[in-house]
Amino acid sequence: MKTYQIIGITVGAFVAGTIVTLSILNPRNYAETSVNADDFNLRTRRYTISKKSFSGDDDAGAIRSVVKEIGFILARQKTYGRSWQVVDSAIEKKSAAIKATVPVVIFTDDLQVAVEFESAKNGDSTKMQIVVNVRSTSRVGNSDLGENRRHIVQLLEDLDFSFGNENF
Repeated sequence: MKTYQIIGITVGAFVAGTIVTLSILNPRNYAETSVNADDFNLRTRRYTISKKSFSGDDDAGAIRSVVKEIGFILARQKTYGRSWQVVDSAIEKKSAAIKATVPVVIFTDDLQVAVEFESAKNGDSTKMQIVVNVRSTSRVGNSDLGENRRHIVQLLEDLDFSFGNENF
């Protein structure tokens, strides 16, 4: 056997072994935020915003503006050089749901952002609290090799920057 064949077989075996090991260590094909997440990066986010900075003192206007801003943030995200696509958004009275698709090499992951709007903790009627939870799911496979977690962390970093990371 020639040297380059031995090297090729060794590299192939190493890559296959790494993929199998990562699949065993990360057996899920989704990731999500929660209030009590062990992973600090996957904790539910809470932001306090000024309603005035998001379309006056009107709750409904501020909610529409915040959802629009989150949509812009999602649309600016890229994975492996490919842009995320916002596919749907729906606003209820005090909540919103935004759905996006995330291209990953030859696969597509689905991302859902759930936003709840609450009164500010201190009773300040000029402010509003936003509670954000995110779930990212692979469409195929039994393990995502940590890709969905990376999507969420990437998005939350931009949300923290845009809305100010207050408490989570």
